[in-house]
Amino acid sequence: MNKLFTLGAAVLIAAALLPVAEAAPMTRADYDAAIKKCNPLVGDPRALCTEAVQQQWQIESRRNRPADSSRRQRPADYYVAMKKCKALSGSDQAVCSEEAKQKWPLPPKVDTAPKDAATVRRDADYAIAIQQCNTLVGDPQALCTETAKQKFGKH
Repeated sequence: MNKLFTLGAAVLIAAALLPVAEAAPMTRADYDAAIKKCNPLVGDPRALCTEAVQQQWQIESRRNRPADSSRRQRPADYYVAMKKCKALSGSDQAVCSEEAKQKWPLPPKVDTAPKDAATVRRDADYAIAIQQCNTLVGDPQALCTETAKQKFGKH
């Protein structure tokens, strides 16, 4: 009877949490609130409840994660052209490969890592220093620019 109650309670809690997760993406606050709802339970029902919440959190975080934009890839046409180039030999193959690379260059690399506040501030200060250096001419400008690069770690 106790195991049946445990299973029934876990299913009931999981059923109560699922509609909330499907209505809107689960935020960290929603996750914490759902975990707090599991706290009054004891034993297996609590373990099952927290497991259900954690699984839902993982599903939601995967679903809301942006596509991997840091991966640089050429279009499929490039790979078709390269297969045709492999059939050639010598300088014809080299010319064919170069033409394919020029026709379908790699997209620019996108930095997706978020910057912390200190990095943003340092970059802004560096930009201001470079603008001030650009008002100078000749050797003083070069010296000012080099000093700014050293000060802000931009080598």
